[in-house]
Amino acid sequence: MSYTVLDFQPDTALLNPRFDGYKLRLAESDNATKIYSLESKTASPQKLPNSAQLSYDETYFRVHYNHLSIGPRDSTFVYIDSAGVAHMISVDERGPLQTIVLFAIPQQESDTALAGYPGAYSLSDSLILLFDGVENVYVIQRVSATKEREQWLAIGVFCIGSGPIAAGAAEPYTRRTMHSIVGAALVSEAAQTSIRLHVCSRVDRPIETTAGHNENRGIGAHPGLALPGAAASRQQAPPPFCIKAMQVDLPQLVRDADVQPDQSQVPLTLYPRIAHTLRSHAIPEYCENTAGDMYVLGVRDGVELDDTEGASRPHSPSNTSLPAVLPHIPDLYYWSQTPSDVTVCIELPVCVSAQQIQCVLTHLAITLRFNDAPECEAKYGFNHAMLCDEIVADESVWTIENGRLLTLYLQKSREGARWPTLFSKDDGVLETMDPNEFA
Repeated sequence: MSYTVLDFQPDTALLNPRFDGYKLRLAESDNATKIYSLESKTASPQKLPNSAQLSYDETYFRVHYNHLSIGPRDSTFVYIDSAGVAHMISVDERGPLQTIVLFAIPQQESDTALAGYPGAYSLSDSLILLFDGVENVYVIQRVSATKEREQWLAIGVFCIGSGPIAAGAAEPYTRRTMHSIVGAALVSEAAQTSIRLHVCSRVDRPIETTAGHNENRGIGAHPGLALPGAAASRQQAPPPFCIKAMQVDLPQLVRDADVQPDQSQVPLTLYPRIAHTLRSHAIPEYCENTAGDMYVLGVRDGVELDDTEGASRPHSPSNTSLPAVLPHIPDLYYWSQTPSDVTVCIELPVCVSAQQIQCVLTHLAITLRFNDAPECEAKYGFNHAMLCDEIVADESVWTIENGRLLTLYLQKSREGARWPTLFSKDDGVLETMDPNEFA
């Protein structure tokens, strides 16, 4: 099947500049707002290993995660507690909360994925997806319901991981990624009922070696990395996030309401099919499946269609493998920040003089050119690369040391503002947080 990306942009000209938002106030009744206490502590992600490095979007996603999700029926919601047990809460205005234990998610660690938040996704009034926060997803079904009790059973499990991709130190065996499910829905085609979901994870960037070719530091990286605004002869930096559109066929059990499964049965192992993949500069904040094969994603800076991984390829542990150990290859540049300034260091491939460097700093962008230095121009020359935030151009300078180390000292216009990335579009280069490593 062929897919096409339609990019929708907001028309800010339609906004009323004088409108400053609705004014809301609480009702005067004492019963307008009710506060309930949960029976158990909600889940939190495991502590990250010291070798883990998360981008700004991944950190933001962890910090702003909502541990409550919409339940399968009206006036219900689902949460997962600190022990990995999924609960469904029924809200009744006339009485206390009613709690139903749905399923205890098996706790496990992974050599290829970082532990994020677990999550629940209601597909119908009798079907829920439970994500363990690492890489396994369980399909649970309501198999019996009475006034006194509801019983749910895990009927299937599948893995959304794909091996070491990103996030970590130099060695591939310590590089792990964090998976995020941004949307899931139940779809029916002919006699087959399936789950359609979108999974987002950060992919590693290829690094250009001195031999002139690219080596991928992980699975799924794109060739041709360049700084934003680089010369047209080179490809632009690939978006650092991969969004996989997956489809999982459900077993016959879900489609036969008369079958009552054995409570001791082991959930079936299901294998998702990757329909296609997208590239983006951020984790989607919104996902909704519409009629047919259409869906809507809300993501900053849009997406790019990428079918290089092969459509309809079964996604199973058999095609997941660890890459060979690669030597440590430094990033294209290093950057760090304080509350008042940003420092960028670039190690040039050949020696140049200050007269060969043309560096123009404006309050919003950087232009960097090299005269009579084709190796530097090909790798680091770029024109009007937009920065993440404004700088004070008159107080920002650059230096060249030993002809090889080019350093930019950028004075922030808004002191105290934290830059998530160096450029306005995330090129995947993480900030160097350790001062010793930066030195």
